[in-house]
Amino acid sequence: MIKLKEKLKQNKAFTGLDLSISIIVIIISITVIAFMIYNLYIIGAGVKRNVIATDYAINALEIVGSTDYEDVTFVENNSLKEKLDAFFGKEGNITQEGNYEVTIGTPGTSGNNFDITINIEKYSDVNTEKEDYIKIIKVNIKYNLGKETNEETLEISTLKTIN
Repeated sequence: MIKLKEKLKQNKAFTGLDLSISIIVIIISITVIAFMIYNLYIIGAGVKRNVIATDYAINALEIVGSTDYEDVTFVENNSLKEKLDAFFGKEGNITQEGNYEVTIGTPGTSGNNFDITINIEKYSDVNTEKEDYIKIIKVNIKYNLGKETNEETLEISTLKTIN
């Protein structure tokens, strides 16, 4: 019986060192899990914004591709600008270089915006030996993801049909 009493006295509860180590392990585990969840969120948001940007670019290229060759240029009040304005749901700007520019997203916030620039140039302007049968259309989309700015660029060439 005396041995049992001595044995019970030797089995003490948790010590301060045991509690400190277990709290440190729990804090490290929670930090690692929170970091992993944040990274998964950022990757998912990046994929989603990339899909949206690619969709905008493909649809813009399809609109340009379905337009008559002579109308594939940016001047005020032409049919291509009207089609693009209708698709994007807001009026785009034509710059001095002849580019079409529009910003899609929440006004006043740069974090959710897609800055879209469509550039059209004649292949004959690039290569002066060639006639005007090809136009090169480039769609460039910039968007922010966190602190980074990502860019998506798609390009297509359209041919002039000879009647």
